[in-house]
Parts: sequence; structure tokens; C-alpha cells
Amino acid sequence: MSRAPGEYSGLTIKQAELLSFLRERDAAGHTPSVQEMTESLNLSSKSGTHRLLVSLEEKGYIRRT
Repeated sequence: MSRAPGEYSGLTIKQAELLSFLRERDAAGHTPSVQEMTESLNLSSKSGTHRLLVSLEEKGYIRRT
């Protein structure tokens, strides 16, 4: 499993990509759908995106409401 460098050093590459995507969208004032996240990461299923979201939340990078 590859790890991301720098600011995202505790995350996998996909987790870092998703976090970066979420931060970009948040800065633009847009909350993306799970489908948009899945497409941005070139994943084949929403369940993979959900697992990434859960891991980011468990690590304290995001808070879902």
C-alpha cells in the first residue's frame, strides 16, 4: 500500500487524493456527492469511496454531518 508524502504522510495515496478533492470543493463552497467523489478518484464503486471517507473520519481529517 503506497503512502502519500508531506502533509498527507499518514494517508494512503487514494485517501490523500480524496482529502485534496474535498478541500478544493470546500474552498469553492461545494459539498460533492459520493458519486462525484467516486468519479474524481476513478473508482469503480461507491463502496470504495465510502471506505475512504470512513478512514479519513477515523483519522480525524474530516467530520461528516
